[in-house]
Amino acid sequence: MSTSPKPYAPSIASSLSSTWAHSSPFAAHHHPTAPPTGAPGFWEPEFDWDKGDWRSDPSITDSKRRLLTEKVDLRGRGLQTSPVLLAEVAALIRPWLPPLARLPKSWTLLYSLDQHGISIHTFYREIAKSFEPPNPSIGGCVLAVRDERGGVFGVWIGEKIRMGGGSYYGSGESFLWKLVVLPKGEEAGSIKVFKWSGKNDYVALCEDDYISFGGGDGRTGLYLDSAFDRGYSERCPCFENEPLCYTTDGVKGRFSCVGLEVWRVGL
Repeated sequence: MSTSPKPYAPSIASSLSSTWAHSSPFAAHHHPTAPPTGAPGFWEPEFDWDKGDWRSDPSITDSKRRLLTEKVDLRGRGLQTSPVLLAEVAALIRPWLPPLARLPKSWTLLYSLDQHGISIHTFYREIAKSFEPPNPSIGGCVLAVRDERGGVFGVWIGEKIRMGGGSYYGSGESFLWKLVVLPKGEEAGSIKVFKWSGKNDYVALCEDDYISFGGGDGRTGLYLDSAFDRGYSERCPCFENEPLCYTTDGVKGRFSCVGLEVWRVGL
């Protein structure tokens, strides 16, 4: 494995430098739990999953492929705000969303580390505001992180990101994702998606001193501290993901967060 990160393709690198809570049939009831040290998972053979980029995934139908050519209108980001999620990357995420969430052509910025400041309380408050009346309560959030190496990764969750009061929440529609580098001469960028595995329902555990996604067996798919400064990503049973950030062992990687955004899909 390479000891240094590969550069992104020019079109992306240039820009980078600059509720369904358990109402889904896929998810079980909440389980009170401690901070994400994980919990034993389970496995049912009928829960199948796959991962990879959209070109090799048989679940990407022709209608989904057409979505890749439609640009997503990202609204609410200030002109002086350093972007994390690019419209081109949003277009790659969109085909993986649940059918209703694919329909909106615009996403609205709820929180930006650069635009709103470093505060986990502001983070929760700005997200909650978008789900209050008269805004619809349905919909979901795309969270995007940019690390010190230029990596971009995150999570989709089909409801508002909120403090769980010691309980996990989220449905089987959730997934982790990361932007990947393609060989020279191929497309400008692609994403790798890690769907819910069915092994447990430890999708999101967010409190006043951290946010985390994916759990089980003492492992966490994506974790960020309350200062949105340090985080880590490791393989976890919930998503059976590879680490989303750079790692030397392929099991767990640590990163410094230099950018964080949360987007509301469909508002």
